[in-house]
Amino acid sequence: MGDHEQFDIVGETSAIQYEQNLIKKHELTRKKKEDDRTKLTDIQFANVGLIFLCYKSVKETDEFVSKYVVDNKQVSDFTATYEQGNYGLFLIFQK
Repeated sequence: MGDHEQFDIVGETSAIQYEQNLIKKHELTRKKKEDDRTKLTDIQFANVGLIFLCYKSVKETDEFVSKYVVDNKQVSDFTATYEQGNYGLFLIFQK
């Protein structure tokens, strides 16, 4: 990966925010597809799919993450051999 540095954030959000359109949907899902996914979730008693949330660069968020990784110890460090990249995992518990 060379000198490239990237931060990925994994978080959780409320389904209510999604339903109230506070989280912008990246596509308009067909009703049939949406109903099929709802049925699968009901049958499994779990939503096993991921939702990826993206944000445009926000100065405060970028500064927070940059400072956090400098000031805190990572809980895991690993290398992905297929990408030749080093990865660190940090846990942030903050509202």
